[in-house]
Amino acid sequence: MKRIFTLRYLCFAILCALCTSIILSIITLSLSTFSLIGTLYLTFFYLIFSLIFTAPVQFVLNVKPKRFNILYLLIYATVAFIATAFAMILLGEKPFSMLSHYIFSTLAAILFWFFDSILLQKE
Repeated sequence: MKRIFTLRYLCFAILCALCTSIILSIITLSLSTFSLIGTLYLTFFYLIFSLIFTAPVQFVLNVKPKRFNILYLLIYATVAFIATAFAMILLGEKPFSMLSHYIFSTLAAILFWFFDSILLQKE
């Protein structure tokens, strides 16, 4: 059975990406100097990357929804590794030699998977 993507579903998908982005930006800035402007900037940056990289995968996985599926977590982790590497390369970094790349990618995947399971994976 095909899942119909409604406006409500799209709003929850954006909310999932937004929640993940806010938490990632707060964690990132708590490691350095915390500021409201920095939080808003990083939230926007993470939201754009979430919508570009993980939203298409999320739409495909939600055709057959399963809450807290480990396979979905592994898929999100793969996408997060690619997205984080791409962002770090754009910023002039060498992502695969940095421990922060692996930590941040794993954290992003777990957060997105968690919010996706709670908000969108209705069985």
